[in-house]
Amino acid sequence: MFIVDYYHMNRYNPKRLADVDRFLKLNISKEKELQEIVEFAAEVCGSPIALITLMDGETQFVKFHTGADIDLVDYNDTFCQYTLNYGDLHMVEDAIRDDRFLDNPFVQSGPYLRFYAGMPLISEKGNAIGTLCVFDLESHSLSHFQQVILRSLSEQVTSLLEFDVTLQILKEKYEESNENASILLTYFNSSSSCHLLMDKNMQVIAFNQTMANFIIANDQPQIVEGISIKDYVPASFLEEFTDYFNRALSGEVIKVERHLDYTQGMICWYMIYESALDSNGELFGVSLNATDITSSVSNQRQLNNQADAIIKINDIQANDLAEPIDQIIQEAEEIKKIISTGEVEEFHLLQLAVAELKEKKAKIITVT
Repeated sequence: MFIVDYYHMNRYNPKRLADVDRFLKLNISKEKELQEIVEFAAEVCGSPIALITLMDGETQFVKFHTGADIDLVDYNDTFCQYTLNYGDLHMVEDAIRDDRFLDNPFVQSGPYLRFYAGMPLISEKGNAIGTLCVFDLESHSLSHFQQVILRSLSEQVTSLLEFDVTLQILKEKYEESNENASILLTYFNSSSSCHLLMDKNMQVIAFNQTMANFIIANDQPQIVEGISIKDYVPASFLEEFTDYFNRALSGEVIKVERHLDYTQGMICWYMIYESALDSNGELFGVSLNATDITSSVSNQRQLNNQADAIIKINDIQANDLAEPIDQIIQEAEEIKKIISTGEVEEFHLLQLAVAELKEKKAKIITVT
């Protein structure tokens, strides 16, 4: 039995309206059972008309009915608005004598309703979302037994609706899970890195397409689930691979770069070994992600070689050029001592050249 929060009976309560909207969008699977309930309610209560309804702030939506062919009713013209406000079984023995229905079109004109009894449908969230109700064209009342049955039937209606809500949520979660799994699988297989999942005995659990393609390209047997990964590890690397595997099993994250030889040539791998845990946090194996960084390593080597060349050039500039420059500067000083150079234009040009050489030498020394 659901707990009733009478605040949530209010017509425009936002939580109630949100709950009603949830049921209005529901794809009901228990139509047969709900139709049987509405027919049984009419029979037990001795009334020709019975309805199962949902009610938002403006409209009563008739979802199941017997004895009346109606789909929508304006909220202000409903009998059930008073049932929602009351929050419990509500009965009108003779509507023509009730001031609340003096202007009601269903009382003052066809079908000339007289009797009404309704029980609110209370959701698991404590909201009054609608009613199970019966009508008669003649005034009368319900016995205690009939009231008990109507209460019980209303709870069954709510239970069936809540069942469908739960079922729909589970279905949506399942579809979302499948969609996420599909996205993950697409990413897994489109990755340029090799991804491998192994159990505690090094047997293959899963692998991506890049891994499979690499093995085929190296003339090895096709990799399949359940096979030992040892059959695919180069013999020269197997002992080291096993060590990384066991360390990852113990919880350590291993990140290494290794050069390995294959039929297609040498490859430099950047490898990450990690323990693999299930959804409960239980260890079940090891994951290996291996990225081919051969081109990056080659580029780095080229850069290093270029840097070495620049250093050698600087050494040449600093040593091989500096010595002749010093000799020229010294010779110029000796000439200056021997002859009078004040009026010799050529010597003046030589002095300018020597000054420039001194400046360049200083720059070379600074760079090196």
